[in-house]
This record gives sequence, structure tokens and C-alpha cells, in this order.
Amino acid sequence: MKQMTPDHSPLAQIASRGGLRAASRGQRLSPRDEADLKLVLHNKYEYIDSDLFDLPEKQAMARIFDDAPDIEKPDTSWYHPVMDAKDAMARQSRNSGSVLLTAKQEQALFLQYNYCRFRVCLIRDELLDRPDIDIDLARELLRWYRKADSLRDQIAQTNLALVLAMAKRTRMSEVDFGDLVSDVPAPEGPYRVRIGTRTFDGPARAFADVPLGAGVSYVGSLGTVEVAVRDGCAAEAFGVEVGTPVEVLATA
Repeated sequence: MKQMTPDHSPLAQIASRGGLRAASRGQRLSPRDEADLKLVLHNKYEYIDSDLFDLPEKQAMARIFDDAPDIEKPDTSWYHPVMDAKDAMARQSRNSGSVLLTAKQEQALFLQYNYCRFRVCLIRDELLDRPDIDIDLARELLRWYRKADSLRDQIAQTNLALVLAMAKRTRMSEVDFGDLVSDVPAPEGPYRVRIGTRTFDGPARAFADVPLGAGVSYVGSLGTVEVAVRDGCAAEAFGVEVGTPVEVLATA
């Protein structure tokens, strides 16, 4: 890998006041693109490998996307993250947008998700190996990154009804399921998360790391930062709702 000076590394270019720009054509990335690119370049990004990923790109795309079974997207407009699980199930049962995937469809969806992340990793390594940023390459990375995020959301939404059904069957009066799930990818190593005036250090190894009723932050199954209250409901304890800003800072 080439050695990059602090002033000319891709991350340094993103942080520059003038914005990230390709000198030859004067192209710039939007502020949102710069923020997303910095996130991908700075943090750990992984995928589950498959033999299909070793194929040439056109062949891999044909096998993974074109030959995949049709997968209907679910309608989750009925769901509110902090609603009572019983009420959520009642509303979901009246909604016709529920989707039950076959095993083949689930496998196809996870394969597509991981292939997108694989492409992100390939382009990420190429960008980090350059002394100067390539805007076209950066945009290609962001295209795969957002496609992976879209597939991740589809996986989560498709399984939402199942998760609620399980919660309903195991619901206990002394336990409330009110964890706060963000869309912020967890940094590699220690971090600090701020929600309103509350701050938490993470990731915690277990809920037992904090006293009863205290806040705790951990990395969720999708690799994003989550906050909970031990034996309590974080949504109620912190008075937050959908869209509450979340700030995550690496502390390593």
C-alpha cells in the first residue's frame, strides 16, 4: 500500500474546508456523500463471503441479482418503534402488506446484501491505496453502500412481523422491550454515544456491566449502535422518539 501524507490522504481531503473535489474536472461530492464516504473509509466494514463473489462482475451480478427469485417488499407503515407490542400486532394483523419469504428468497436477499458489502470493500481498499481521491470511484462505492443499506432495511422489515410475534408470545409484565435502535454504524473499538443530554460509553459486553435502571450501549445484530436500559424501557426513560438525533464518537 502506498504511503499517504496526512494532507493528501482520502480522509484528509474529505475533512478539508473546500470539500472533496476531483482536480481534473472540478467535480465535488455533496456534504451527504462526503459524510457517508468518511464513515465507510474510517470504520470497519465486513461481509460474509461466497464463491459467487469470485466470478467476474457481470457473471456475479447475473447469478446473484438477475437469476434471483422475485422478492416482494413488505409494507411496514403500520409499525411505530415505541408502540406497545400488543397494539403493534393488532395493527399488523389488519394490514395486508405482510410478506412471508421462502428459504430460497431469504438466501437470495442475504446473498445480495453481502455482495453489495463485498463491492464496497473492494472499492474502499482501492480508494485507500491512492494518494488522491477518485470522485467517480467514490460515487461507485457510495452506490453499493446505499444499495447494501436498502437491502439491510428490507431484511429487517421483512422479519419485523416475526420479531413482534415472538415478543408477544414471550411478553412478561415486569419486562419492557424498548431498546433504541439507531442507523449509525458502530465504530471499531470503544465509542461514546450521545442522545439529547445523555451520554453512554460502549460497547458494553453485557447488561450486567451496568446497574439496574442504568443506560447501556451495545452493537446490534446489524452492526449499528443501540441503547437500552437494564430491566427497563430506554424509549420511556430518555423521553426520545423516532428521529431523535444520535451522535456517535470513536474514543479509541
